[in-house]
Amino acid sequence: MHQATLDAVIANGDLEGAERMRAKIAEDELALQDVERRAANIRAGYVYVIFNIGAFGENMVKIGMSRRLEPMDRVNELGDASVPFRFDMHAPGRHLAETELSDMLKISRGTLREAMRQLEQEGLLSSGLRGRLSVRHLDAKEIRDIFSVRAALESLAARTLCELPDRRHAIRTLRTATAAMEAATHGTMEERVETDMDFHRTMCRLAGNETLLHSWESLEGSIRMSIMFAGLEKGVRNMSVDRHNDIVAAIETGDATLARNTIREHMDSAADNLVA
Repeated sequence: MHQATLDAVIANGDLEGAERMRAKIAEDELALQDVERRAANIRAGYVYVIFNIGAFGENMVKIGMSRRLEPMDRVNELGDASVPFRFDMHAPGRHLAETELSDMLKISRGTLREAMRQLEQEGLLSSGLRGRLSVRHLDAKEIRDIFSVRAALESLAARTLCELPDRRHAIRTLRTATAAMEAATHGTMEERVETDMDFHRTMCRLAGNETLLHSWESLEGSIRMSIMFAGLEKGVRNMSVDRHNDIVAAIETGDATLARNTIREHMDSAADNLVA
């Protein structure tokens, strides 16, 4: 339907109207992809790892599963007035005992292994001696490595966008993403993280390279973990709307070198901030 309308607008010689229609089609496609991603998450569910010394005691964690669109809602519910302290999301270095977790969750060890394998692939768990899994601890080098790979992937996305013969719809979409970041400025930490992540994911998606997008999404767990480890103050510092607008402005010029340098500076300073 969109394409038929676009063809009619072009046939009438309305070039500005055609450009607005192209931007609308691009936005609708991104929205549809987001709905499909969320629908897939509802079917598959989310797995979360939490710990709370006041409620569980030391060296104890809980792995849970949620099919909600926003799994943090479930984690926040668990940390209400019924427990002494708010739940923390990560327990770096804590060994996850398969038998105990299987009994706690009332699920088979096969199902648990599959969930833990998924968490390991996403970089949230790490394998130690004899294959024993524990919640991953990120050191300064690992955080810098993560952001170095992000810089390479997002630089490729930016170069691809710079090479587009018509970048206007991509720029409008990215400005919509920065507007969402601005709107979330006074929201929760989770809202700010999500809008920040959405900006970078959108840039990769607009490049139209599925391998690039898949590679970026494989880092999401590690990116989120690095933000949570650093804490609210450092994490928020990296979510400056102005710094993200600088990326959009660089892409808008069509100068691939400027866009690459802007993204690399963005990622280098973000990593420096997180490990400071």
